[in-house]
Amino acid sequence: MASTDRTAITLTVAVSLDGKMLPFQTIYPGKTLRSCPAPSLLPPGTLIIANPKHWNNEQDTLKLINEILLPYFTGVKERLGLPRTQTALVVWDAFKAHGCESVKKLLRDNNVATVDVPKNLTH
Repeated sequence: MASTDRTAITLTVAVSLDGKMLPFQTIYPGKTLRSCPAPSLLPPGTLIIANPKHWNNEQDTLKLINEILLPYFTGVKERLGLPRTQTALVVWDAFKAHGCESVKKLLRDNNVATVDVPKNLTH
């Protein structure tokens, strides 16, 4: 890659309160996964998404929840012997997609509470 070649991506990082880093969500510019790097070039479990604007949106937030967060919460509840109805907590920024009704409903239906960090405090 030449030094003038630049590609902007979005990387979503999730860390549990005990310090465990969850798999990344990476959003690359493009319409299909053909525009993204091969999964073998990224850390195991990385969720790879193609999006023409390479920016998170409602659909990509739902993928993050369904493919990374909910499986993690389920695994922790099973490991700790907690009921499936035990509430989990997500602390995230006040990004527009996080407030979409479909996102809030999915989290609510899966016993996940959220705390939004106010705007301009996550830079």
